[in-house]
Amino acid sequence: MRIRYVNPLGRELILDSWPKNPAQYILQNWEGFGEVPVSLQTRKAPYQDGVTVMEQLLEPRHLSLEIVILGDNKQEVYNKRRFLQSLFNPKLGAGRLEWYQPSGKVYSIEVIPDGTPAFPGGEARTSRSQVTTVDLMAPNPVWENVVTMTLKLSSLVSLFAFPLRLPTQMGVKGDRRAVCNEGDVATPVRIVFHGPAVNPTVTNETTGQYIRVKQELLHGERLVINTAFGAKSVVLQNSNGEQTNAFRYIDLGSELWQLVPGQNVLSYSADVGADEAVVEVYYREWYVGV
Repeated sequence: MRIRYVNPLGRELILDSWPKNPAQYILQNWEGFGEVPVSLQTRKAPYQDGVTVMEQLLEPRHLSLEIVILGDNKQEVYNKRRFLQSLFNPKLGAGRLEWYQPSGKVYSIEVIPDGTPAFPGGEARTSRSQVTTVDLMAPNPVWENVVTMTLKLSSLVSLFAFPLRLPTQMGVKGDRRAVCNEGDVATPVRIVFHGPAVNPTVTNETTGQYIRVKQELLHGERLVINTAFGAKSVVLQNSNGEQTNAFRYIDLGSELWQLVPGQNVLSYSADVGADEAVVEVYYREWYVGV
């Protein structure tokens, strides 16, 4: 078992349960990595037996790390205690905890220290060692794959017909791709529209939801959309790198959709575009436990 914690200042600690080389910190025990409590949202009608379950919501995840500090003398042990107090300082805010699997896969979760590290006495403390407990709370209880998956959609074939006959269809036929979300829950996406294109649209055909930008994107412009809960944003970046809030360009019927678990079919289209117009979809798979 190997984990890595990085606090908001960039300071880090790597812990192994069975270190190959002499270590200053050893991970002795860990809890909360798999199980997470669930809150059932229910309603009850008059004269109804039982209740109707409306939704199952994951509660915050609570994790605990038991660490053994080793040192050559009492002062060295004390210095290492001070490092842990500084590293897991709750006033700094949220850091990230990463879990490394033997297969090489890495899961990550955002955590906040739930109090400062505890340093019990008695048998837990000697002149050359100290057992400490660190409690953490993950506001978003899901683990995420640290590898970002990327899907690229592009315009393919112009729909102009020659000789021109009216009425005719004008626009760009877009790409259509299937992507599999192997996580346990729906995962947000980051969508990047690259100009030139007019009214580009990305649709999740699996859910029937779409995101349409009612705007002409010029060559060199980008529109970046984030669909994460609590962090939804639409940002327009011009060719000089200047950014502006662009929520007003989103069609009113659009929904900032997420990838559902399993197969998702995504498609791209635009009213007018060019061969170099592309859309990139980025996501990380989410898991309820590891």
